Amino acid sequence: MLKSLLCKNLLTLFISTLLLLNAHTSYNLSWEQLENRGNIPLGAAGASLVHLDDKLITFGGVQECFNLTNTGPNGTLECAGNLFFNDIYIYDLDTNKWEKPEVNGDKPPARAFHRAVAYAATNTMYIYGGVVYDSFSGLFFVPYGDFWEFNLDTLTWTLISDTNPPGIRVDPGLVITGSTIYLAFGLSSFGGGPEENNRNDLWKYEILSDEWTLLITNDPYNINQPSVRYQAKFDYNRKHNVILMYGGDVLPDNIRSLYDTWIYDIEENEWRFRDNNSMTPLFTSVSAAYDDMFLLATGEERGGVQIQCIDPVSGRSSNPVNDHYALQFPLKGSTYYELYPNPSILPAMQSAYILHRNILYVWGGFNIFCVRSGPQSAGNRRALTNFYENVWKLELPRINE
Repeated sequence: MLKSLLCKNLLTLFISTLLLLNAHTSYNLSWEQLENRGNIPLGAAGASLVHLDDKLITFGGVQECFNLTNTGPNGTLECAGNLFFNDIYIYDLDTNKWEKPEVNGDKPPARAFHRAVAYAATNTMYIYGGVVYDSFSGLFFVPYGDFWEFNLDTLTWTLISDTNPPGIRVDPGLVITGSTIYLAFGLSSFGGGPEENNRNDLWKYEILSDEWTLLITNDPYNINQPSVRYQAKFDYNRKHNVILMYGGDVLPDNIRSLYDTWIYDIEENEWRFRDNNSMTPLFTSVSAAYDDMFLLATGEERGGVQIQCIDPVSGRSSNPVNDHYALQFPLKGSTYYELYPNPSILPAMQSAYILHRNILYVWGGFNIFCVRSGPQSAGNRRALTNFYENVWKLELPRINE
């Protein structure tokens, strides 16, 4: 009897494994580059992108080292500064055409690495935080903790508040479900250690009542919640009513990258640790949580061995990639697996992206290539940036039909 039961269980496990492997490989992903016409915005890193009324709306972003000059010692290349944006551009998905509308009201100051969400009920985009900077050396930083709304119908900016309970946030996580916005993580300062600079608290904002509520307190030493960080991937999964978080950075710590995965249960108001994943050494640029899939795509392999360029801003070697990894529900017992879209999107870092229904849209970001900026040595190879202006889309499948 015991032997029979054991055999039955092993057979069930074998069949389940085959089905799971088939689910990983049976569907095909294919990126499509959309036509780009009209008043096309300059490519940028750290911009935001939302979807409203069958349109994509981008705001802000930065071109780091937008002008390189031969003014350094021995004619070496030097960065002449960063170019930040505060314009609204609208991409019509029906006509594949960009426009830069004349907007009403005072615009937010130029910035990058803010976050934005769209509230379809009132055709409104909300943005929070961001930063303007000279360099990662800390010579000049202006971080923001302001909260704005932009109405697509009236093309009007409105400052909700420049002093909000979450305070200053650079590169936080921001998602919306219904009329509730969730905000977590991000940089709140630049001058201290990791525990002072980075946050791991979680807030919600009720649009209808204009009210912030602290859900989980900032606690750098609490092992029952994700550690402090910024630039984490932070995505709401409607089917399972959870928020998924992956990775991020820690400042200063020479910009230490994280590769863990956590799940926030909205109903229980608690984080659950999922995986400290060693399979995806990827500092992800794009993510999406749809149906039974949590997708990580493109980005940067830190300390990359293929290019080994030195980023002129961070002083860190980088390797842009277009790898794709996914985690499948049910998450217990699941692990990340690699996907191979054909055709694939170009390798890019710090792109703007938004998931609308089952379509993932991506705009902007940048790639790097090497130039020699002095005597022939690895330390004198510098990464020049190529900022993308393209719009891409990826249709995500339903895994469990």
